[in-house]
Amino acid sequence: MSYKSRQKKRAIRAAKEKHRAAISERHYLTLVKRKCVCNAWGGLLRAGKEMVYRHTPREILCTICAEHRGLAGSKLRVSAKWEKATARRTANRKAQRRARRAREVADYEAGYEPTTVTPDLAGLHAELDAAFDQAVNADA
Repeated sequence: MSYKSRQKKRAIRAAKEKHRAAISERHYLTLVKRKCVCNAWGGLLRAGKEMVYRHTPREILCTICAEHRGLAGSKLRVSAKWEKATARRTANRKAQRRARRAREVADYEAGYEPTTVTPDLAGLHAELDAAFDQAVNADA
């Protein structure tokens, strides 16, 4: 290992040591890895949901409690894990939209008409009115 690479590693280590206190007291928005509870009110935080974490003193909060304490917005740091998961979710949504759009275009080009799920309400009301009139006339 050369002198310059050792010197670079020393500088990095010194910078980490200098900012360790500030870093440990920051609040981070991250994803829940294992089931845990919010330290403020004891509610269950499930894996995959968002939480606010601080290392020193150890604190785990749900996002609602963090907002209530005024930690929302610019006071929160986004963790690398959260950024990666958000990018993955966004990419999945975009891929799903593209696939849905491709299916719609293929159906349109094949001549398929979109099916209606809701029945014709005017016709349904007319049938119900006729059935009601028959029931009333039968009683009279």
